Amino acid sequence: MSRQAVIDALKQFTTTTMLSLTALSRDVLSTYIDMSIEQFQKNTLDIYHSQYHFMLSLVSEHRFISALRTNFYTRSVPGSNISVTYPAIYPQQLDLTQSSLISNKTCRCDHTNDCIYPAGIYNQSRSIIPNEVFSLDAPPLFMIPGFQVGCIPQNALFQSTLECFYNQSCLDIVISLTDALRTASVLNISNSSSRFSPTTTITVLFDNLMIESWDNFTDFTTYFQICAPKICSYSYVQRFFLIYVVTTIASVFGGIRVALHTASPLFVKFILRLCCQRDPVQEIEEKNESKRNFQDRIWKFFKLIRHKVITLNLFKTTFINVQHGIYATRVYIILLMCGIYILTLYSTNIVSSQQIIVRNPSLNEFEHLYDMNISTLSCPCHNSLIPRSKFISIEVTLHPFCSSSFIRDDRWFQYWTMTFLNGSIDPNPPFYWTDFRKNGLKFFNYVKILCDFANITLSDIMNSFQEEYFFSSQPITQLEFDGTNHDWEYLVQAQVEYNEKR
Repeated sequence: MSRQAVIDALKQFTTTTMLSLTALSRDVLSTYIDMSIEQFQKNTLDIYHSQYHFMLSLVSEHRFISALRTNFYTRSVPGSNISVTYPAIYPQQLDLTQSSLISNKTCRCDHTNDCIYPAGIYNQSRSIIPNEVFSLDAPPLFMIPGFQVGCIPQNALFQSTLECFYNQSCLDIVISLTDALRTASVLNISNSSSRFSPTTTITVLFDNLMIESWDNFTDFTTYFQICAPKICSYSYVQRFFLIYVVTTIASVFGGIRVALHTASPLFVKFILRLCCQRDPVQEIEEKNESKRNFQDRIWKFFKLIRHKVITLNLFKTTFINVQHGIYATRVYIILLMCGIYILTLYSTNIVSSQQIIVRNPSLNEFEHLYDMNISTLSCPCHNSLIPRSKFISIEVTLHPFCSSSFIRDDRWFQYWTMTFLNGSIDPNPPFYWTDFRKNGLKFFNYVKILCDFANITLSDIMNSFQEEYFFSSQPITQLEFDGTNHDWEYLVQAQVEYNEKR
């Protein structure tokens, strides 16, 4: 048990907290929550089952004698101080449709605690005969469908069903024969969202901790408000952007133009000094030609443009020699075009990094930024530790029998008396141990204990779960939030199953 306790503690330790150093989207958080809750539920049921089986093992090993004398009964030997204990013996198979109710196969309570017998209400009573198989001398007044009696009340209870409490006729007969509370109403399966049928055994109900459904409610908006990121920032890399290139070229063009306008004449003068040559002044004589036709005018126009380009001189005030000014202009234009080409080539290949900051982002702004698939998005939470109770609410619905008047109305137990057909009341009647009037009250008490135990176990687990903190340095998206919520729901259910089996 020590080793198992350590293993259980380690399992519980490894499934209590979540640590996330990176931002989680809505999908991731949702997946994590669902899986965590599902695992939590499984662990809870495991603990529940283990406690139950441990209790039954103790009862079976120590051979407790039931006060109802359903498994053993003790008789004193007349004339001596000796007492002899006899085991109860039940027919193992019984055919109530036959006139003979005696079966050849028997089940002894000194061999097993799982002997059962259909519960009924009988109009007879007699003393127990040692080592005699239980038998009926007369037909029962009523055999209660689904109910079992046996060696140990709880063992028989777990093999019983609640089908009689879904049937008004059956319930009316039980009430009339037991003088129980007449205002009790049947369980309405048509109005119930029960996932269990009326013929489901108490064992199945108990293995599921009487749980009908798990209802998980998460509020992503509240989570984001508590996270409260002050800023969201991201950066992006950009290689070519037309407006950026044009702006850069326009801003640099002025400086290049001034620099080349100054450097080009100096460069030409330097070359001329090296050559020590002078070019004669070339005069261009213009000939006046008459206008012949339209084609001649067009041709003359193009020749004029060509002449202007060839004789373009941007440095008339710098050089006395016109030809030197033309050379300087050509050098200037060539260098300027080369500069523009190099600048354009550089601008189209340069990598620029831009950082965008959004202050106090809203939920819609955050999800919009996340939908942009920006790997550098950073939205640090103002509150990294958030109690789960702030944005998660889990509601568990138990089997409708746990809230019915059969175990919640004190008047049902108050009117559950052992009244015989002659009207007398005997607190210790010597009738058959299979009579429902002898075992019925124990049946309801046991079911009430199971329901209360399930309710307390679930409440403790829910409180412990919601008191834990969720840590996230950055907000997560709705989809991640829903995924995380699903994980948590699985964790809660696993915890319930684990507690049930422990």
